[in-house]
Amino acid sequence: MRPCHVTPAIAMACALLCSLAVRAEWEPPNGPAVAMLVAAETLILVDVLQTLDLKRHPELVFGEMNPLLGSHPTDERILAMGAVGALVTAGLWYAIPPGGRWIVPSVVMVLETFAIVGNARAGLSIRF
Repeated sequence: MRPCHVTPAIAMACALLCSLAVRAEWEPPNGPAVAMLVAAETLILVDVLQTLDLKRHPELVFGEMNPLLGSHPTDERILAMGAVGALVTAGLWYAIPPGGRWIVPSVVMVLETFAIVGNARAGLSIRF
């Protein structure tokens, strides 16, 4: 959960999606839309799992860069913020009409890809 620009991007996406929702009729999601949401949620999960590895790397002086988590978040806070992010993503995706439904997972996938690559370059990994 590296980029600190995630919060403004989410706010802008919410405003855009709300304006789309007012103009169009809601319909149930189709297969490709569900596949995009699954991909976005998977990337959120990977980011959370990598971020949990932060405490194993005290040499990383930068710590967590997400202002919502703080520089040295607890595991509980990381898991809670990941769950909230996943729920907000799914809720927005489900609430908006089909014409704009692709926007939410697309924005999340781009931002999470940058976060995951940054985490990996910093040496964070997924451990079981």
